[in-house]
Amino acid sequence: MLKASAATPRNVVASYCSQGPSKRYGFALGLSLSLLFGGGCHSSCGRTEPNTEGEKAGPEVKSVRVVDRGLEPRISLRVGRWAGLKYRIRIEANGSFGLAGQQAIHTPTTHMTFFYEVLHGLADPVVKTRQLGREQLISERAVLEDMHAESDVLPPEMLKRWNEGLRLFEGSSVQQLVAEDGEIVEVTTERVAGVDPGPAIKKLFDVGLEIQRRFPLRLPHGEVGVGAKWRFSEKVEVGGVHAMQIADMSLLRIDDEEVAIRFRIRQEAPRQAMAFPQLPHEDTMVESFHGGGHGEIVMDRLTGVLLSAQFSSNARMTASGILDGKRESASYFMGTAAKMTGVILASDSGAQATAPSDAAAVLAALRTRLAEAGHDVAARTELSE
Repeated sequence: MLKASAATPRNVVASYCSQGPSKRYGFALGLSLSLLFGGGCHSSCGRTEPNTEGEKAGPEVKSVRVVDRGLEPRISLRVGRWAGLKYRIRIEANGSFGLAGQQAIHTPTTHMTFFYEVLHGLADPVVKTRQLGREQLISERAVLEDMHAESDVLPPEMLKRWNEGLRLFEGSSVQQLVAEDGEIVEVTTERVAGVDPGPAIKKLFDVGLEIQRRFPLRLPHGEVGVGAKWRFSEKVEVGGVHAMQIADMSLLRIDDEEVAIRFRIRQEAPRQAMAFPQLPHEDTMVESFHGGGHGEIVMDRLTGVLLSAQFSSNARMTASGILDGKRESASYFMGTAAKMTGVILASDSGAQATAPSDAAAVLAALRTRLAEAGHDVAARTELSE
C-alpha cells in the first residue's frame, strides 16, 4: 500500500497551526471553501478574464437537455434581477476525509455569510460572446461578511488559530456574472480583506471562489411544470482529477413565490496521471475516481435567489505509484454536507424594498411569461429580512 502518516484531527490542525501566516490562512480558506462543494473545481476549470465588451469568446456554454416537460400548467423559469437588488446568503458546511480502512478525519463546521448586490440587471446587462452567440448576463458583487468555524473536537487554542486564518478574509469581495438559466459564468476577485490584493493572494482567492461556479444548478429553456426533468453535463476538476460531471434535476413544486428543485450529480474520471507532491512516488496515477451527491434547492420564483438548500456529496479515489520498483496503491475518500439559507433584503432606509428603475422592464417581461402560461401571479418585489 501507499504509505501515509497516521492522521487525526488534532495533529492535522496542529500541523496547520505551525505553518507561517500566509500558508496557514491560505490553507484555511481553501479547505473551508472546498468543503462547500465536494464536486468543486480548482484553477483549471476554464475561468477567463472579464469580457464586458463581448469581443472574446467566454467560457464553454453548458447545454441543458429537457427530458420531461412535466405537468400542466407550465411556466418559464429564468433568473430576473435588477440593478440595486440586494440579498444575503448564509452557508454552513462540514466534511470528512481519509484513507480507506482508517478512521475518518472530520473537519470543523465552517460558517460563511455573503452579501450580494446586483450591479447590472437584465435591463442593463453585461454582454459576452459565448459559444452560442452573444448573451446578456447579470453582474453582481458578493462581499464576505463573516467566516468562522466551530468544532467540539479541536482544542480551543487550535480552533482559535484556525479562525484567525478564516477571519482574515472578511470584507473580501468578488464580482460574478450570472446567466438567465442560473449558471455562474465568471467569478473575479475585487478586494481581499478590504484592500486590493497582490497577484499571489488574488490567485489564491480566485481558486477558492471558483468552486462556486460548479454548483449544480441550471434552469431549463422553455416552459416546464411539476415533475419536469432536465440534465446537463460539464467537465470539472475535482481535487486535481479531470472528471465529467452529470447533473439530473427535477421540479418538485411551484407556487406564487417559490420554486423547489431536486438534484442529483455523479462524477466519473478515467485513469490518468496526477502529481502528488506530498508522496515520494514515481509515475503516480489515478486508477479510478467516482463521486456523487444529491440535494434540494428552493428559489425565489421572480429573482432566482436561493432561499434554502441542503446537499451532501462524497467521492472515492484510488491512486497508485511506483515505490522501490513496485506499483503500490491506496484508496482515499471524502465527504461533504452543507446547508444554505438566503433572504432578499429591504432597501437601506429600512422600508420595504422597492424596485429600482430597470426593475420595471424585468417585471414586465416576467409577468408576460406568466400570463402566456395562463397564470395571474403578482411578481414579488417587496421583501424584508
